[in-house]
Amino acid sequence: MGFSFDIQQANIAAYLTTASRTPPRASYRELESFLGILSGSAEPTPEDVFPQILISSSPDWVEAVKRTAAQTYQGLANQPDWSKQVPENEIATRLAAIRGLLSDYRLFGLAVGSWQHDQQLRAFINYAATDSGHEALFLIPSGWNASDGIRLLDPFPAVALAAEHSQDWPGIVFWSRNAVAAFAPLQQAKDLYHESRAAHESPRQLDKILEDWRRRSEKANILQLSDLHFGNEWAQEKEPYLSTHLHSISRSVAKVVITGDLFNEPRPEEARAFHSFRTALERERGQEAIVIPGNHDQKWRGNLRQDLKQIDKVEWSSVVTDENTRCVFLCFDSSRDANLARGKITTEQRIQVATQLDKLILMRPEIKAYLLVALIHHHPFSFEAPKETLVSRLLENIGVTDEYFLRMDDADSFIAWCGSRGVSLILHGHKHLPRYREERVTRADGTSHTMTTVGCGTPLGAEGKPLSYNKVSWNSQSRRWGVSFFMDPGDGSGFRLEYLSQCGLE
Repeated sequence: MGFSFDIQQANIAAYLTTASRTPPRASYRELESFLGILSGSAEPTPEDVFPQILISSSPDWVEAVKRTAAQTYQGLANQPDWSKQVPENEIATRLAAIRGLLSDYRLFGLAVGSWQHDQQLRAFINYAATDSGHEALFLIPSGWNASDGIRLLDPFPAVALAAEHSQDWPGIVFWSRNAVAAFAPLQQAKDLYHESRAAHESPRQLDKILEDWRRRSEKANILQLSDLHFGNEWAQEKEPYLSTHLHSISRSVAKVVITGDLFNEPRPEEARAFHSFRTALERERGQEAIVIPGNHDQKWRGNLRQDLKQIDKVEWSSVVTDENTRCVFLCFDSSRDANLARGKITTEQRIQVATQLDKLILMRPEIKAYLLVALIHHHPFSFEAPKETLVSRLLENIGVTDEYFLRMDDADSFIAWCGSRGVSLILHGHKHLPRYREERVTRADGTSHTMTTVGCGTPLGAEGKPLSYNKVSWNSQSRRWGVSFFMDPGDGSGFRLEYLSQCGLE
């Protein structure tokens, strides 16, 4: 069987085709558009290369899906506010009948590639969708090519896995009812399809086939942690949970970076707690983590009276080369020369980093092809966070926002420097909030390019925030990266992929 949909509707399609997933976030307008196309009540976009929304050797199945979708589509009429989010229980109720028709399969596949130009991918999907009968269902997302960026909220895991392998497109992500998934490039997809289909009567065997395949093809990722704040009550309570989780994902991580606020106050006991965490992390991985300082590591309460005794004991370097990811990390201390909890990168610090980078390139010219990543603690693009305390709300009433205390001074100069040096990706922390931003910036020579900044939340839930971390995947051949944001609400219910963004060098 086959089911075609727009990539922006991936989460709705995933919910309909899997047995154990909570309803996705969707507005009434998004739900209506999806059901309209599925039922045939609305036409697909002109560029859609799969005018058949449903592909099957069974005309009865196609008609049953279209008829059920049409009934649900008609039931959405006369909504008072189409932009309003549909409650989870309502989505579950409205889509229950359609879900019953689309989820009863042993094997699933998500096809990705350039549909307009890749005849082999289209031929394989038409073959597999028809050949598989009621044993497998293939999802066909239109409007998504490897050369395009994508940003999805709560992305379906198969979409995230496809993005990690964008350099190998066209291809297929296969997964089982138990959510064991693997990606195969198109030239290998037919072999994995037939091997998986032969195991359809044994779920355990199917899971093993997919798990073995995925283990052989896993990509290297950069794990970004930030704002651990060892020494506060949240860190002490949640560190065992975080460490256990990091152990479970260690196989998929090539490098760990920690972007500041390692401990909550510059006290010896808090610095020792971070040192123990770092040592255990590095011992397990057999390699050093890349660490930079934050304002709490050298100022009391993050604002007052600089005290460098503890942070000076933390080992860190200004320029770090990583061969596994083919990245060069440019590391900055954005707190040492700034007032209060603000940030600043002085000219002297930029010159120091530039000198080390130029020396490295002279000794190893191939480094020019590596991705340059800047690591700082403060956010280079200002933004306001939700006001969570009475004091912050009172200050806002008189025109003083949190940015007055937390911003990065002279950030434009630092961003321009990054652009001139060929840096297109900046990782930061500081505000305890995951954040993704792309901005067109101008280099010193007058040319412009896109600067991507990725902010990390707080893995140990500082200030009572959800637990969060980021994973950045980079492929030097395709010159593309993907950023995945993971979050746990803070109760140990599990880290869940909340947001996915895909981008690359121009």
